[in-house]
Amino acid sequence: MKRTVPALIDIERCRVLPPPGSDALAQLASREQWDTMTRAVYPTEPDDYSEKIDSRLTELLFSQTISTCSVYAKMLGTWPAAVSERLSALERGRMQIARIPTNLENSTEYKPELHPLNFEWYFTKQTTTLLVKELLSQRETTICLGTPTIAAASPISSEVRLFDSNHLILDRFFGFLNTARVLIGDVSEALKTDQKADLVIFDAPWYAKETIRWLAIASKIVRPGGRIAFSLFPRLVRPGADTERQNILTLAEAIGSVEECPGGVGYETPLFERVALSCRGIGNIGNWRRGDLVTIRVRNKCLLSYTSLQRDPLLTDTWKTCVVDGRVIKIKQSATSTDDEPDIFPLSSSSHSYIYDAVSARDLRRQEIDLWTSRNRVAKIRNPVAITSIFEKIAAGEPLQRAIEAVCYRSAKRDKLLKAIFSILSAEPTSKACNTARRC
Repeated sequence: MKRTVPALIDIERCRVLPPPGSDALAQLASREQWDTMTRAVYPTEPDDYSEKIDSRLTELLFSQTISTCSVYAKMLGTWPAAVSERLSALERGRMQIARIPTNLENSTEYKPELHPLNFEWYFTKQTTTLLVKELLSQRETTICLGTPTIAAASPISSEVRLFDSNHLILDRFFGFLNTARVLIGDVSEALKTDQKADLVIFDAPWYAKETIRWLAIASKIVRPGGRIAFSLFPRLVRPGADTERQNILTLAEAIGSVEECPGGVGYETPLFERVALSCRGIGNIGNWRRGDLVTIRVRNKCLLSYTSLQRDPLLTDTWKTCVVDGRVIKIKQSATSTDDEPDIFPLSSSSHSYIYDAVSARDLRRQEIDLWTSRNRVAKIRNPVAITSIFEKIAAGEPLQRAIEAVCYRSAKRDKLLKAIFSILSAEPTSKACNTARRC
């Protein structure tokens, strides 16, 4: 279905953004207008966001018989914990959900595991297979931006190049990726490619600024008449998402003819998110997250200037990565003194648990996190250099006790670190671990 996008109101500056195809759209290349277009927009108060969630829930619950898992999957990106809270607030809400048997598609257990700080939500196998079948052609050149599952599933004879920022994909997809056609780095590196692509498919982190940046890059590396395909976050993923989507789709219309398939992209629920949901009392709800598939038949390059395409990091801190038995541990390299005695402790002084019940960038506790694992264990730390050294030694195969002794000399402190790291690296089943966390 072809989409017609109206002129947009910029809430913060009280002016109308130009409709697609107008001469005024060319002015969007300035830095000021880039910042305006890509700023996170929150035009509604949280109460209004809750009202939108309630309205969608009411529509689903009273218009059809629906299973619990289907409710979460059809909530247009609302995080299941928020859905659960609104269901509790709505009288009779839970009574309206039928106990319908649901066949859940299992999530792939990747090694090394996926990590929230890398924004690693991967396509389901069904989505990957469908996109490869419907979009890729052996007669065309395809560039994948941040879509390793697509590159790994593409036919051996096809001409596919992958640009991805995480080097761990080479281990995850060992034997499936042609490493000669993989470049590890920011997606802007694709601008240096000599050959224009017939198809560019990308999956940017679900933020307006990144999606627009990736879209602009894609428009510059695809040939005229070629195609761009990407996943667009749904309208209830956060307050203001609907306005952000309209800005993105306006830019897409300026690049070419647009088709949108609502809910056309399915995502597996990664382990770190399953842990967070379990801590909120939400069990296995399957692969609930879906994006809208947007395809563009390209007529024009994006009008944004080249300087707008350089990376503006979503993460302002520097993190070091260690892999221990497939678990990915990220440690923030803050400017604390290396003379401090190394220590690890929970985010909350009232809790003994390291399990984190959120993944959203809007969660205010995130800024306090110094250590974060792929199993959603988080902690504050002192002396990140020493703590990083411990985990690097463990990753290299050194026993935990010896790794701690190398940087910590007091017996009492060594015992505390040993207990903390053992808890952080615990392989307890999700439900058992979260039950313990709720009791603390």
